[in-house]
Amino acid sequence: MKKLVDANSYTVHNMFNKRYFFIPKFQRTFAWKKEHVDDFWFDLKTSIETKKYHFLGSIVLQEDSKKDKHLFVYDGQQRLTVIVALISVIKFELSKLMNEGISSQFATHIQELISKTNRFLYDKKEFPYLILTSYNRKYFKECLLHSYNDAETGKYRTNDFLRKCVFKNLTQKIEEELELCENVSKKYQSLKLLFTAITEKTYFVLISADKHFSAATLFETLNFRGAILGVSDLFKSLVFSKAIEQRKQRDVDELWKEIIEILDQQKISLTDFLRHFWISQNAKIVEGSLYKIFRRELEEDNVKIETYLKKMNKSLKIYVDILKPKNKARWKNNKKMESILVAISKLKAKESYPFLLSLFLQKTTEEISTEEKKAINKLLSLIESIAFRLIICKKTSSYELEKIFAEFSKRIHNDPLVEIESMIKTLKKIAPDDRSFERDFSEYSSSNFNISFYILYKLEKLNRGRQEALSDNRAEITIEHIMPKKLGHGWARVINYHKEFLNKLGNLTLLSNGLNVTNKTFNKKKEDFYKKSTVTLTIGLIAYSQWRKSEIVARQKEMARIAVSAWPI
Repeated sequence: MKKLVDANSYTVHNMFNKRYFFIPKFQRTFAWKKEHVDDFWFDLKTSIETKKYHFLGSIVLQEDSKKDKHLFVYDGQQRLTVIVALISVIKFELSKLMNEGISSQFATHIQELISKTNRFLYDKKEFPYLILTSYNRKYFKECLLHSYNDAETGKYRTNDFLRKCVFKNLTQKIEEELELCENVSKKYQSLKLLFTAITEKTYFVLISADKHFSAATLFETLNFRGAILGVSDLFKSLVFSKAIEQRKQRDVDELWKEIIEILDQQKISLTDFLRHFWISQNAKIVEGSLYKIFRRELEEDNVKIETYLKKMNKSLKIYVDILKPKNKARWKNNKKMESILVAISKLKAKESYPFLLSLFLQKTTEEISTEEKKAINKLLSLIESIAFRLIICKKTSSYELEKIFAEFSKRIHNDPLVEIESMIKTLKKIAPDDRSFERDFSEYSSSNFNISFYILYKLEKLNRGRQEALSDNRAEITIEHIMPKKLGHGWARVINYHKEFLNKLGNLTLLSNGLNVTNKTFNKKKEDFYKKSTVTLTIGLIAYSQWRKSEIVARQKEMARIAVSAWPI
């Protein structure tokens, strides 16, 4: 009986025996940083100096079921990439020696060594023996066929890990060594020694899995069932294993690229989205391993992976518009809805995201009736108020909130108008009451610019009523510390409580960016700046004759009284 998994030790020379090593699509892209490459280089140089073999750990491969000598790399991408890149740099440094006026006999020696490097780089048709994922593939091949410097034309996309941390870094290291050599002969010997060390004195334990062994099981098991790789990496493995099984690699690859590009552009975590997507679909919170939950779901026989990703893609686009709603076409006919969603996003009320996703998956904004819009806006306003009150009163219970919103995800499929009224009643039961909220608001401090700006802007908006709206552009308006961060002349009396009261809401106001007045005295600020302001919160400071602890406390208590109306329940 043939072994499903076998393990043997191999030098790099023995391992690269006209074999092609493919990095599977579900693997993460190359990610070693400079310090990792530096460690690799240091260990290699140490092995040369001590004349010892250099062990590089295990490499895990799986046979391709269709082509002989084609192997998938499940563990070892980073090390194999650096090894091949190093051999590539050695080759091009050898090529440069040919231009240094050498004898024909010496040129033959150099050419022979260059030919030896090629057996680790590419075949006679210039097809690489190591094939990276699509993002880095063309750039990597260009560096193998031509020099690193020739590849730096901007024509090929890649990440800086591969460009700077590997090729540029290794090129610099080798060139620094060659500068210390007295002549071409010494340079050649130095490069030959380095080449021999990496190909014949460096070895791995090669773990080979038979083509019939489950790729998903192998990948998961080798990574301690998710202890090393994150949920997103394991999920990717699962998706592409299913795609291979259903012969949908090309279609799934395109769908997956689109999903990842959206997430990267919007700087959204795949793991967060997967969690919220699952809750929105299943109306229950995730208990246990998120990866195992998806694995159970995707391994069902009736699941078509292409269809599943299309559903994910549709949900992701709505999810992005919920988290980053400003100026999105989805909300163009309901600016109030957009405004509330902006606030919910600022407050990072993540527990509500699965419900919001479920809500807006039901109908497009054009399909929602006028009556339903009013009901939804009322519910969203309450979610904003409760999210903020829980922050102020420090009564956040993510688990309980997530359970409530998961239940809402299920109920929204019924009659929205009836269910929304019921949801509002449920939420009001968990909201901090007006008395507790006003008390805790009057004591609240925040060094978080975004939260402080949100609070002050909301209070200002309420104060202004029907007046022209204040700009929320951070380039135009900023937060002013009335008692300044750095105390100058006229602020000696506040030293004892400066640190404690600096970030109290009562000590903060809004001011045009060009009027930020740093550490001037309070009276100077009033006369020269606050009087010129169009912000009602700032104009109100003119009534104060001095600015001490008692004034900060009094102003914040007044702000707390207004806050009850600004964040109603």
